[in-house]
Formats: sequence, structure tokens, C-alpha cells
Amino acid sequence: MQIERVSVLGLFDRFDHELRFSSEEPITIMIGPNGFGKTMILRLLNVLFSQPVFTLSRYPFRKLIVNFDNNSKIEVSRKFDKDQNIPKLKLVFRERNKIIDSLEPQTLVSSDDLSIPLSSIEDIIPELDQIDRREWRDLSTGSILDFDGVVEKYGSRLPWDSKVPEVTKPEWLLEIRKAIPVRYIDTERLTLFPSASRRPHGMWHSSKFRMTRTVRRYSEELGERVQKTLSEYGSRSQSLDRSFPMRLVEEPPKTHITIEQLRQELSAVEATRAKLVEAGLIAHEDQGPVAPSIEAIDESRRGVLAVYAQDTKEKLSIFDDLYLRIDALKRISDERLLYKHISVGPKGLSVLNTDDSTLDLEMLSSGEQHELVILYELLFRVKNNSFVLIDEPELSLHVDWQDKFLEDLLQMAKISNFRVLLATHSPQIIGDNWHLTVELKGPKL
Repeated sequence: MQIERVSVLGLFDRFDHELRFSSEEPITIMIGPNGFGKTMILRLLNVLFSQPVFTLSRYPFRKLIVNFDNNSKIEVSRKFDKDQNIPKLKLVFRERNKIIDSLEPQTLVSSDDLSIPLSSIEDIIPELDQIDRREWRDLSTGSILDFDGVVEKYGSRLPWDSKVPEVTKPEWLLEIRKAIPVRYIDTERLTLFPSASRRPHGMWHSSKFRMTRTVRRYSEELGERVQKTLSEYGSRSQSLDRSFPMRLVEEPPKTHITIEQLRQELSAVEATRAKLVEAGLIAHEDQGPVAPSIEAIDESRRGVLAVYAQDTKEKLSIFDDLYLRIDALKRISDERLLYKHISVGPKGLSVLNTDDSTLDLEMLSSGEQHELVILYELLFRVKNNSFVLIDEPELSLHVDWQDKFLEDLLQMAKISNFRVLLATHSPQIIGDNWHLTVELKGPKL
């Protein structure tokens, strides 16, 4: 299931836009003057696919229509109720133009129903960082949640003066969101607010508290991911090593394998080890024994080595997905960063100078940080088959890096099979790919 067309009518009470997506191209580029609604369209799609639908009532549009390639579509209508002085939403789901469901999303609860002030929410839910009076960043996803979003995702963990109504979503919306995970990479991507445990209660707005650079947080996340994979590798190794003698006794020896086949399997194992060492996933001292000379061994020992090779392949396969992503991260970033290269290990991401001295991540230029943050987002935070929304990827990037951005994006899209809608003002980002662009136009003056 894929998005085929998006229509936004009455945006800012002025614009009617339509975006069509090619089934053959994974990237669509949205262009147009400032103020025509590129960022707003990204935000509307992000809310529809990943946040409480009621939140859409706060955005200035009249109608949002999303058509899918299976002849279904979602229609969201927003109308201002003059009597109650509030906007009202109506959500309609159609299949082959037949209405399957219709509902009017409502706000869940009022913040007045909380038994604590809004500034205390992050004290109870450490996954949240308050960034405005009624907005929080969800550190588990990086997305921005308003109060309704917090209630929908974390309401059961908050203290209430009255019972909170159970959050229910229509089954069809849950299925669409599952089929098309959305990841929004906005322009505010270099800085994260410190967690509640690192700042006094209720002081989210104070200028005294130092922000956390996103590149530092992502380095820590990557280190945790490496450690988790190493732990899985250790567990699988122990299991296979423990059962190795029994399998040698109970299973028939693989005497049919030829010397040349065995040599190839052992060489492949050593090549995989070498790649993992180079990627920083296995330490040099953990490489294991060098493949023995097998020219003159008898058939029974040949069978033992065949089992050893198969076990080792299974152990190292734990690293397959992580290696693919780290290799892309290292390869792309090393081609972009001048006089520097990156290293990855259980402690996370390190940037090294040409003399192999370590450079603090916070000392990288804004362009270098933007590059690493976007690479990390696309390689490690985007789920398979996602629809990725990127706002102004060119921020702080040199024109040479902008020229190569789509090339990098295509490489990463192949790894996670994602599609992209990006908004840009950069002709360097577009390059020779004007066939991928959709221009937002305004009414005639």
C-alpha cells in the first residue's frame, strides 16, 4: 500500500495544492516560494499518520485528501464553527468511492483535568521533553507532540482528577498507519532539550540549561544498538558452542563437501570477520582462529570444519542488518567530511582527525552535524517501507554536499525500502532531477 496522491485545499484560505507520487520513483521533491505551504503539507501528513487526528483542527486548511494505490482514500474536512468559536473536523474513509466510515474526532480531555501542572508531565514521563507550554518532544521517536498527542500515547501514566476516556482509533486508520509508517525530519534537528532528570522541576523555559546536541544523543543511541547486537551475538555464540559437540555426534558428518567448497566457506567466514572488524563491530582480539590448512585433512575432519563454518556464519549473521547501515553511514560520511573520518563501536560514534585524534562531536560544524543527523535518521530511525518527510535537507550544507544528497538518499532508500517527500529551495539538491519535482503554485494575483 502506497500513497498515490495528496490534495490540500484551502491552505491558509488561499492555496489549493495537489501532489502526485510515482510508483516507480522513491523520491518526490516539493518546490515553491516561501509561504506557499511546503512545511505545512509535511506537518499535516505527519499528524494524520502518526498523531491524534484532532490535532489537525489547529492547522489552517479546509480539506486534506490522501489517495492510496488500492483505490481507498482518507478525506479530512475542517470547518470553523462560529457558534462555538472552534474548528471542527470530519474524517471520512472511502474504498472505491464508497464510504466505509465517518467520524468527527474530538479532543480527549482538557489539561484542566490533570492533577499536576503541565510543567510536571516530563517529570513523570522521562521519554518527553517540554519544548513549549503545550508541546513536548518524544525522545523515543523525535516527533513533537501537543497535549492531545501526549494523552493519546502516555495518558494512562498521568494522574487525573477524573477518569480519562479510553483512546479509540478506527481499525482502518490503524491498518493504514501500520502499512505506511511516517517519519518526519524537520528543520529543528540539531538540538534536543535536556531530559527532566537533568534540570529542575518546571524550568523547561530557562536559558540556564544547556541543550543536548542531537548528534551526541544519536551517538549514544548507536552505541546502545551496537552493545545490544554484541549481546545477541554472545548469546547465540554460547548456544551454538554448547550444542556443538552434541551436533557432531548426532548429526551425520558432511563428508560430501569438497576441499575447494570448504576453502571457500572458511574464506567467506574470514572475509565477513574482517568487514565487521573494519566496521567496529568486532574487536581485533575477537577475530578467532585463522582458517587452518585443509589440504590434507581426512573426510571426518572435513565434516567438523564444515559444521564450524556453518556455525560461524550463523553467529556473524546477527550483525548483517547493523553492518549494512553502519557501512553506509561510514562510507557516505567519510566521503563528505574533509580531513576527518568516523569510527563506530560500543561507545557510539566518534569523529577522528587525520592523525586519529578524537574530535568532540559538539565541535563539528553545523553542516557536518546536519549531515550526520540526517544520515543517522534515515539509516537507523526510519522503519522499513516508511514514508519519510524531510524539510529543507540543504540546511547548512555546502553546495557540493547538496549536489550529492539525492545520490546518498537513493542509497539509503534501498536499504530500508522507504519513499521520500522532501521540501527544498535548493537547485543543487534537485540537480538534473526536475522530473521528480512538484511545484506549489498560488492563485493568480
